[in-house]
Amino acid sequence: MNQEYSVDRRHRRKPDIWMRLLQISNVSAWIVLLGFQCLWWIAKPEMDTGVVRYHQLEMRTQWMQSVLPWMPVALIGCISLSVAALLLSHYRSRRRQDGKYRNLWLLLVLIAFSVVFYWTEIR
Repeated sequence: MNQEYSVDRRHRRKPDIWMRLLQISNVSAWIVLLGFQCLWWIAKPEMDTGVVRYHQLEMRTQWMQSVLPWMPVALIGCISLSVAALLLSHYRSRRRQDGKYRNLWLLLVLIAFSVVFYWTEIR
């Protein structure tokens, strides 16, 4: 075995394809969660305020039905991306001091609350 080869192998200059995939999956999961929040903001009923009543403006009091079917799709996409990133990080980590990816665990907690909110309030 060549000494030069083993040194180059241990000290990689750039992340391999799996770590790159982990980074892309992590960022994509957060973007999908942001998309879910935007869908929720668009679909929710409008707030009844004094200005709306004073000017007698029409407002929507029900959830927007055309956007509601996309909400579970966004949640499922977010769950699958974050679980894939967690599994990939678990199998790619070699040392105990490698990253714990707490942001992915936080993301899973936020998704769990979003799922509970969706099934109790919206459905």
